[in-house]
Amino acid sequence: MKRPYIIFSLIVVSVVAIFATSCKKEDNENDTPITANGAFFSVSENSKVCFAPSNLTFTDANYSFALYQYNDGGYFGWGTGNNPGLTSTNENDYQHFYDWGYYIEGGYRTLTADEWMFLLYYRNNSLTKIGTGCVNGKPGLIILPDNWTLPDGCIFNDGFGADENDWSKNTYSIAQWQRMESAGAVFLSAAGCRIGTSVNDVDQYGAYWTSSVYFDTTAQTGYPAQYLLFRGDYVGWGAHYAYDWDQSSNDRAYGRSVRLARDIVD
Repeated sequence: MKRPYIIFSLIVVSVVAIFATSCKKEDNENDTPITANGAFFSVSENSKVCFAPSNLTFTDANYSFALYQYNDGGYFGWGTGNNPGLTSTNENDYQHFYDWGYYIEGGYRTLTADEWMFLLYYRNNSLTKIGTGCVNGKPGLIILPDNWTLPDGCIFNDGFGADENDWSKNTYSIAQWQRMESAGAVFLSAAGCRIGTSVNDVDQYGAYWTSSVYFDTTAQTGYPAQYLLFRGDYVGWGAHYAYDWDQSSNDRAYGRSVRLARDIVD
């Protein structure tokens, strides 16, 4: 039986280094949203988004997007849009949320926990539009748009593997995924997370920040920040859907993945 939520802890294995980095809005060469072809994703009854082309990364003092969706991208402490290089494990350094999207051209932002929940659990036919799998050998979570049409020559199996290490539900070569992606499919890689300067559990799970904190979304102090968690056989919440939060003192300090989105205005 699945637990209603998963609480897990990770061990700090490296010496902490703190990098203070000033940031400004940056142009990005890879700035075309995945859903530029007209695909969209409902995140509430009245709002839709398209996703950034891939995971956010930060190199050479600049934000950019990873080259491909199956690339892991960067690892960020919660709300570190104004200081993306911060690797402190002191939660007090992460009390205020600075959205990464603010520092990038294109109108991107970080989805709230409620928006992720609606997308994965409450939109029409939601269960038929998510599944775990591998793209070019990389495990992760596949999310299909509301107006999905399966491309010719492709197969999609909704649902999850037999256990947390089973990512075999869907398997795509680069060529097959290019067809899926052209129809609007989103892939979130199982990038693991960073603690201090040490990256852990790559290909074991995915952990993506939301802009929300648990219990009181207006409070900025004393509450764990929420993030989307998935493994091969689930993406949280009850049996299969949830926003997992780690109750340890340095939850916000963990370096997790960031996938930005852009609002669609009718």
